[in-house]
Amino acid sequence: MVVLYHATFTSHLLHLPIVTHGYLFVDFFFVLSGFVITHAYAKRLESTDDVLAFLIRRFGRVWPLHAATLLAMIAVAALAAALLPAGLRTHLVEPFIAKWQPDTVPAVLLMLNGVGKLDAHFWNWPSWSIGSEFYTYALFAVVCVAARGRALVPALALAIGGLLGLITLARWNMDVTYDFGLFRCVYGFFCGHLLHRAFEAAPKPAGDRTAREALAVVATIAFVTQLGRSPAAVLSPLFFAWVVWGFAHHGGAISRFMTAAPLRWLGERSYSLYMVHVFALMAMVFAWRGVEYATGAVMGRVVRKDMGETVYVFDVGDPWIMDALTVVYVALALGLSAVTYRFIEVPARDWFNDLARRRTAAKRAPTPAA
Repeated sequence: MVVLYHATFTSHLLHLPIVTHGYLFVDFFFVLSGFVITHAYAKRLESTDDVLAFLIRRFGRVWPLHAATLLAMIAVAALAAALLPAGLRTHLVEPFIAKWQPDTVPAVLLMLNGVGKLDAHFWNWPSWSIGSEFYTYALFAVVCVAARGRALVPALALAIGGLLGLITLARWNMDVTYDFGLFRCVYGFFCGHLLHRAFEAAPKPAGDRTAREALAVVATIAFVTQLGRSPAAVLSPLFFAWVVWGFAHHGGAISRFMTAAPLRWLGERSYSLYMVHVFALMAMVFAWRGVEYATGAVMGRVVRKDMGETVYVFDVGDPWIMDALTVVYVALALGLSAVTYRFIEVPARDWFNDLARRRTAAKRAPTPAA
């Protein structure tokens, strides 16, 4: 849904509210992340050594691909500046120039592009959420160790604090990224954490699980389409927590459908897809603008959105052609994600996981007798 949200093709999808409000599915991810990370790690974080091992694993999960996409985008900008004629260079990279600022590279590399350090989107702009997520991981680990099993109150305070930050600083706006993205992430993540605590404590709900899952899907479509750009969107983490609750016990027909091989394949590559789909969009823009430059035709336009962001909108007047280009864009993004998953994401994740295991084993090894 985020990939479709960033598509700028005047297709039949362009004005569907489920797509135009698709930014909210990042908040769904934050809630789901809080639930899953709590399930996997909350009872394993008991000391500062545990925190360090946890952060090594999480750093290895998010940073290597983030760094690789940043370096790749720098390379694209450098090659465009060095190899392309001035007129063609200006025409091709115009939609991206505002995002390619060399002095912002250190902050982006350190994952500070979602914590209010920068004043706009730069480079691989969806990566704002990666830093917010990583620093929220650190906050979660500290809470788990400091609270010693009594994390309910601090977790609740953090969730409420994130919500209050969005209400007061962002003025009820949920679509915040580089500026107040950390508030957004902390709010959603700790809603997911609190949900997992309730999930463990409460008895399994009775009733038809398929019906409960179907209700969650229908309610999600209704919430996103009807409230996605309203002040009520700040309630989305609470709503998505209820949705995750509806699926957490599994067993329904929709849960079984989601274990199908194609969806498992997509789920495994979802982080790569999130991080590289901008490159698919860039490739489409370069090809399209290259045809414009060669033929003299005008088949799109650069649009400046809120917060100074510029995007290139494809438009030939026929939405069916735009539908076909949207399919090409999604297919290209999926292909790139398969490559980065295999050659960057998995090897880096495994290396850092092994590093954490070796460090933990060394710490726990008995001291040789004198």
